[in-house]
Amino acid sequence: MKRRNFVSGILKSAVLFGAGYAGTASGVPSFKLPTPEGDPADQARDEAYWEQIRDLYELPPHFLYLNNGGASATPQDVFAAEDFYRQAARTSPSFYLWRSQTREREVVREALADFLTCSKEEIALLRSTTEA
Repeated sequence: MKRRNFVSGILKSAVLFGAGYAGTASGVPSFKLPTPEGDPADQARDEAYWEQIRDLYELPPHFLYLNNGGASATPQDVFAAEDFYRQAARTSPSFYLWRSQTREREVVREALADFLTCSKEEIALLRSTTEA
């Protein structure tokens, strides 16, 4: 697997876990990862592409962030989606927990299964360790 495809997949899966199924519910921001084109060596030097990647994060313009191994910044779209779902759970907890989240979980399972190339029945998404 190419490193760029792996990183792209990780970013997309972060959105799946952090934002549910971003873009399908009203008000949820959608995630758009810039797609590089052409030779990987040229892509690595494409400043416009890397500027698009940088714009996904809310960092000071003079700040160069290199520690993404253990602690990294959250993309703005993921942060906004987390806020959206936190607000939904805060304003209508029972409805959100027992109706909306159950439906959304199935959409996430399907997307995750498609990403991992496996059956959705092989994936369990649970609300808590007690439920697990």
